[in-house]
Amino acid sequence: MPLHHAEREEQPDAGPALAMAFKLIEAAQDRWRAVNAPHLVPLVRAGATFEAGKLVERPDDNHQPEAA
Repeated sequence: MPLHHAEREEQPDAGPALAMAFKLIEAAQDRWRAVNAPHLVPLVRAGATFEAGKLVERPDDNHQPEAA
């Protein structure tokens, strides 16, 4: 005896969900800023820190003061 599935339910309409997602993305886009220094993106991804637009050098933990 073949397995009988219950009456197949219709798939929900994705239209309203897509419309809501589009509206949310459109609203968020108003607050996005353009990247005005794309050459710095790799530094940021590597963990570089910037203060007032200037790169903050990491302290060198391995550096030992020279003996006088």
